[in-house]
Amino acid sequence: EKAVFCDRILYSPAWLYRLGNLAFVFPGSGNHYIGMGRGLWTRWPEILRRLDAENGYLRDQMAPGLFMPWRLTWEDGWQKETELAIVDDYKSMVFASVSHGTAVSDLVRSLGISPSSVIGYSLGEVAALFATRAWTDRDEMLRRVNESSLFVSDLAGPCDAARRFWNLPKDEKADWVLGVIDRPAETVHLALKGAERAALLIVNAPLECVVGGYRKAVDNLVQGMGCVFLPLQGAAVHFEAAKLVEKQYRELHLLPTNPPPGIKFYSGAWRRPYEVTRESAADSVVAQAIHSLDFPALIGRAYEDGLRVFVELGPQASCARMIDKILADRPHAARP
Repeated sequence: EKAVFCDRILYSPAWLYRLGNLAFVFPGSGNHYIGMGRGLWTRWPEILRRLDAENGYLRDQMAPGLFMPWRLTWEDGWQKETELAIVDDYKSMVFASVSHGTAVSDLVRSLGISPSSVIGYSLGEVAALFATRAWTDRDEMLRRVNESSLFVSDLAGPCDAARRFWNLPKDEKADWVLGVIDRPAETVHLALKGAERAALLIVNAPLECVVGGYRKAVDNLVQGMGCVFLPLQGAAVHFEAAKLVEKQYRELHLLPTNPPPGIKFYSGAWRRPYEVTRESAADSVVAQAIHSLDFPALIGRAYEDGLRVFVELGPQASCARMIDKILADRPHAARP
């Protein structure tokens, strides 16, 4: 009864879809790529026109200079310059990822596909709130982020929160790194006993985790386990050092909130559905910033609640891949 996939056709002898069992899943940061969304929005420009009518600064939110260089050609050198800019501009990467997920959600819904539930992986939880219009003031969020040091120096760039958490001298760089490893959470927990300045950030799947910390400590952890390490670009979140900026992080995410009826929202930190309010939405986002995430537990709870069809809305296909690993042979469909 396992679903069989072709390039554009899904066939399953089991009737997987029923009213109320389809979830939209929004991926986290690190899935962005040069040219992200360019093909979609030249084919469906009306989606961006509607978003432009809702937002005063849509262009700044989508960061087209980094991700959708319409005018420059490959020969003009935009590839190298853009890749360097992405590394240095975490704020723009965050906004572009959230904006892309919101736009793809609008496109899929315009084709008659609507969710009964929404699930966010890391930054995807913010994307889910904006995509469903539980949050609508993206211009205000843009203003707050641009005026904040959170994604410039506290949790990104020099990662001052991590430096303070590790009691490093002011002139010593935190040298924050993170990446995916091919080991189960139990193995990582054992390897971390007695280790300093390294942490388990996210459990992705039964045999896949994200670890992060001080570069030398992470290198030692990886070497000790003899595992593959795939580096990622990301901030120092899902890590208790973020507690040092917890108040600022919560204030950033306190926005007017009006969740749409008929949609269940899942919290990544709490691993369950929750009632979305101005305070609870901010609390959920903050909780997942200062604690590690367990994506298999979250998807397991969603499956227990009856969800069977998972549609990933965002760049790449990381969540669909992880959901397939988590649910394995249980009847389900996970598609980007």
